[in-house]
Amino acid sequence: MDMFWSNLSSLQLSWSELGWMATTAGFSSVALWIGWLQQRLRRSEQELERVRASSRTDSLTGLGSQRYFDSERWPLALRDATVALTVAFIDLDGLRALNNGLGHDAGDRMIQRAAAAIQSVARGGYDEAFRRYNAGDEFVVLFRGTADATALGCRLIAALKGAGVAASIGLDCCNAHDRVRRRALLANAEASMRTAKSAGGGGLAVYAGGPVDEGAGDRQRAVDLRQNGQRSMPGALVTA
Repeated sequence: MDMFWSNLSSLQLSWSELGWMATTAGFSSVALWIGWLQQRLRRSEQELERVRASSRTDSLTGLGSQRYFDSERWPLALRDATVALTVAFIDLDGLRALNNGLGHDAGDRMIQRAAAAIQSVARGGYDEAFRRYNAGDEFVVLFRGTADATALGCRLIAALKGAGVAASIGLDCCNAHDRVRRRALLANAEASMRTAKSAGGGGLAVYAGGPVDEGAGDRQRAVDLRQNGQRSMPGALVTA
């Protein structure tokens, strides 16, 4: 009996072992209490997993949430030196005007259409799309590989246009072992998006500078893909 309470207080035994010892020692009430506690713990663990899963998903679009991106997915991408990486930063054009003119329900439907279009381009597996809910109309997509950032941007523009959505998109990419450039990818992609936005929106800008710190000004080459979502238009070269 003394051994039972000693082990219970030090938590050296499993719950099943404690239940067995309590039962064989004649402590039926203790065994019932342990069974009840096990059930409560299981329910708490299940609830915690549901909360964790919901925090990883944006409720409006079903894409990954900004919290999940910031706390888990992006830090993992920064640490992974085995995968070449492309980052697309997407900002929807005209959402504020739509919200002001037709209301936020119309804006939400536009966001949902955009999310479905963006998700259709992500190939699954490593590729993953996220909604930046602090801004509402911004998305980030991580793509494995660096084969052709411009062609990837073309597919995003075309998919969004097919959903009736115009967007400005910036991209940057790095090879697997370029840790300096990898740390700057998100900032470079966002800066490129702003270049596309300043060129009139509805287009794509691919980062063309060297590795820089966040917030620095860099040269971009902007590829306007407003016509058919594919064709480069005159005057597409932009220096920021």
